[in-house]
Amino acid sequence: MAERISNDYHRLFALHLLHHYWLDEADVVFDQIQAEKRSQRLLTYNMRSFLTLAPTPATIKTIRSLGCIYKNTALGCVMVVPADTKIPPSTSFDFIVTAQSAAFFNYTALTLRPRKIYELY
Repeated sequence: MAERISNDYHRLFALHLLHHYWLDEADVVFDQIQAEKRSQRLLTYNMRSFLTLAPTPATIKTIRSLGCIYKNTALGCVMVVPADTKIPPSTSFDFIVTAQSAAFFNYTALTLRPRKIYELY
């Protein structure tokens, strides 16, 4: 008789850190490239070659206390949580993004456009 173990996890969120320097096609912005070509470019994209993404120490404690699993991916990171876990609305997940080398600033605009921050419940 075979033994079967089942873990039921659901994706809590995924972060994607996309950089136009590697994703744009000459003067065509990545968002305006055909969907098929965009998908192909994302398959070869790996932000880990120039950025490091890591949870803060407080977030690591929260991840452990909730039983979540955090993994870095080529596009950023993903967090999964056991299906029966209740996450309080006041829970916050903070991350640190670090450039791998100083050369990163040679192909990155030093000023970032203002972006809205959205809270998801």
